[in-house]
Amino acid sequence: GAEGTCFDQFYPGASVCSPTRCTLMTGLHTGHARIRGNMGTAGLRRVPLRAEDLTVAEMLKTAGYATAIAGKWGLAEPGTAGIPNRKGFDHWFGYLNNDLAEDYFPEKIWKNENEITLPGNAGGRRTRFSNDLMTDEALAFIAASRAKPFFLYLAYTIPHAVWEVPA
Repeated sequence: GAEGTCFDQFYPGASVCSPTRCTLMTGLHTGHARIRGNMGTAGLRRVPLRAEDLTVAEMLKTAGYATAIAGKWGLAEPGTAGIPNRKGFDHWFGYLNNDLAEDYFPEKIWKNENEITLPGNAGGRRTRFSNDLMTDEALAFIAASRAKPFFLYLAYTIPHAVWEVPA
């Protein structure tokens, strides 16, 4: 419809986040999906998406959609074909893999293909809450894209193992 569609329910493809995200992005169940466990945890090697792994964002790009992700990706490593900007996303802000995704006040975070520093969190300071930054990025993308079809994948890191939010 004219107001768009919000997909806010999804049957998880796995019991942990990276393979579930892989099934959501590729439409493949874990028996066919490339990522079947959280990368780098429990001794699993880091397996990023490949260039030939088609994502929903890539399909929507061919239909003229602007695309963005804000939040946790968990399907790539630096310099690999699985980086969101190489998998159909015009804009992305968040956690590339699972390394820092449970830290809500990270010193570094990714913006497009660059890891940026958050000076407000340097040296253990806790002034920049990552989920607020994700919201800001998502709202800016919506404002910039509202006149045409767009796809926003907003993947907050809450809840995760660390339960903390600023006052």
